[in-house]
Amino acid sequence: MKNTAFLNVISSVAKFLLIAVLCFASCFALVFPFWLFADKSPSSYTIFIIFLAAVLIIYAIVISFIKKLRGKSRDEKKVYWFNFIRMLAIIILIALGIIIPFILVLNYYRIAALITFVLLFAAAGVIGFCVKKR
Repeated sequence: MKNTAFLNVISSVAKFLLIAVLCFASCFALVFPFWLFADKSPSSYTIFIIFLAAVLIIYAIVISFIKKLRGKSRDEKKVYWFNFIRMLAIIILIALGIIIPFILVLNYYRIAALITFVLLFAAAGVIGFCVKKR
């Protein structure tokens, strides 16, 4: 009886070590090429990662549309598209309201950055609160 308990413990430890080694090997196989690419050509790596992130975001949006619009009537699809474009406009305005003033401040255009910040967030507010959801 004690012998099987000991074998169970050894078996569990061996399984744990095997899984740990497999995780380490798979992580190394995935990360090492990216690290090497980033080390050899940082600008190309940056462009590649931005492109990859954009593709993943677009893929997620397309899959979301396919799932939400499947089996809907034409009017329901119009409402969904209107609400999506409204939300996308708000997101873009907020992102621009952060990015553009940041760039302007770094170029020492502080007043222009403040004006841009206020105007873009005001536009996002107008779209968010004055354009009604359907």
